[in-house]
Amino acid sequence: MTPDEIRQEIHKIVDHSITPGQAFDAICRLRRDQVTFAQVAAALGNPDAPADQQPEAFDGDSLMPFGKYAGTKMDNVPANYLCWLWSQRPISRCPQVEAYIKENLLALKKDHPDGIWT
Repeated sequence: MTPDEIRQEIHKIVDHSITPGQAFDAICRLRRDQVTFAQVAAALGNPDAPADQQPEAFDGDSLMPFGKYAGTKMDNVPANYLCWLWSQRPISRCPQVEAYIKENLLALKKDHPDGIWT
C-alpha cells in the first residue's frame, strides 16, 4: 500500500459519517496488506513513531466484524458458523477472524465435531 492509500484508509476509520462495519473493513484492509504502525505513522506525518507497535489480534471479546454475527463477541459466534468461514479460507476480508479460528481450532472442533476443519 502506498502512503496515500494508507492515509485514505485511516481517514475512513476516523470518519464519523461511515458505519462501524465500514471502519472495521478499512482496518482489515490495512491488516491484510500487513501495513505496520510505522507505515501508518509515516503516512500521517509522524515518522518517529515506534515501528514495533502492532494492533492487537482478536480475542474472545473482540467483535465479529462482518456477516450474520457482526457485532457479536467472537466467543459467542457459533462454532458451526466459524467452521463454515474456515472452509472459505483465505478470509481476506479480515485476517484476524481466520487467525482467531486457527488459534481456537481445538475448542471449536469440540463445539462442532461434525464440521470439516481441514
